[in-house]
Amino acid sequence: MIYLDRIYKKKETGINYQNDWQDFMSSLGIRRKRNAIRISVFTGPLNVAYYRVFTPFMELAKNPGFDIRVTGMVNQQEDIDWADILYFDRCADKTIISEATRAKGSGKKILYDTDDYMHGIPDSHPHKRNIENGRYLMYMDELCAICDVITVSTDYLKALYKPRYSAEIEVLPNCVRIEDYESIPNNKFTSWLTIGWGGSPTHYDDLKAVTPALIELFQKYHDLMLLTMNYNAVEGFQRDAFEGIPNERRIFVGGTAPHIMKTGMGLIDIGIAPLLYNNFTRAKSNVKFLEYSLCGAAMVATEIEPYLNDRGCLGLVKNNDTNTWLAEIEKLIINRELRTQTANAAAQRVKREYDIRSNVYRWEKLIKRLVHK
Repeated sequence: MIYLDRIYKKKETGINYQNDWQDFMSSLGIRRKRNAIRISVFTGPLNVAYYRVFTPFMELAKNPGFDIRVTGMVNQQEDIDWADILYFDRCADKTIISEATRAKGSGKKILYDTDDYMHGIPDSHPHKRNIENGRYLMYMDELCAICDVITVSTDYLKALYKPRYSAEIEVLPNCVRIEDYESIPNNKFTSWLTIGWGGSPTHYDDLKAVTPALIELFQKYHDLMLLTMNYNAVEGFQRDAFEGIPNERRIFVGGTAPHIMKTGMGLIDIGIAPLLYNNFTRAKSNVKFLEYSLCGAAMVATEIEPYLNDRGCLGLVKNNDTNTWLAEIEKLIINRELRTQTANAAAQRVKREYDIRSNVYRWEKLIKRLVHK
């Protein structure tokens, strides 16, 4: 993950990481075809770019028929003029609209990608006010009116956006690079069992759904620890969804970069993914299933759209019922063999269904169709 590590370490510095991507392209040692399709990729939030940018385009770059540039700076006119296709990953502002309009007028194809239903963000979400009072949604609507194709992560998200936009909508599932996870050391603790949550602290209300069950389990089993990743990372986020579980039985790990996530999640025995029922959460993808599974953790989640396709490889809790949360997690606590079998089945499913090497054809097919349209 050397190139990804370098890129993600620059996340907060504002340093242009274009050179790191160019180094990656050079490391492949591939001579691009003279008529290679040229793609300029403009990233939005780096913490989601792993699945929507780096995973697919690092794989796509292995094909000499594609020449790819990745930048976080949309004002790079050279990158825009150079490309046949512009790919905007979950980013929208006034500059993007003007540049996309200019590019469209010169015959370039425009893709806009998102893996969240931003228009349906719930009232409880701490970023709702910023998103609604800002101009992000307006710019997103304008960009989606310009673009040739909107790419989303799930069929449910496609169904929500289809009535809103006239552009074609293509489902490109979140996938992983198996090699990014093969090097994870077996970091499971031997003296206690770890229940873990890896994700944004903006899920406060979702996490509260599982807390009553966790409190009861922590009172009953004294060898349990709770690991939370990136839980305190949002500025001003002071509420503790896990209040009632003693701090001395909790482990806090910061960061959302892939190299940090995979190392921290390697400590987790049982991963949890509670979600409340609303269009924002129902439109989410199964990223937590991908991460927990490849880090060797069994998983229990709310029975909701993101996890329905993977039923059989994880425990599901209908209606966030406290007793069911307790029962599903306790089964994995007391039965180590079941825990191992569940984790192994999930890992095999991810390798079989969500490896980018067996899914990259989806991106190839879409891009070629657009260029030759």
